[in-house]
Amino acid sequence: MSEWQPIETAPKGGISIFCYIPMPTERMLTLRYEASMKMWVTDVHSFVPFEPSHWQPLPQPPEVKQ
Repeated sequence: MSEWQPIETAPKGGISIFCYIPMPTERMLTLRYEASMKMWVTDVHSFVPFEPSHWQPLPQPPEVKQ
């Protein structure tokens, strides 16, 4: 994976990224920025605002054989 980058440099075009949220309890989540709501959201808790401080691109998913 890449090094952690400041959240100010994160893509905000609805792309999911891996984020670090320091407060109130330390978490690492996959988030995307929703411009219409002006906040970072997850697909699970779409209306819960998060305040990430850093981000990384998501890794490539594994190849799944069918």
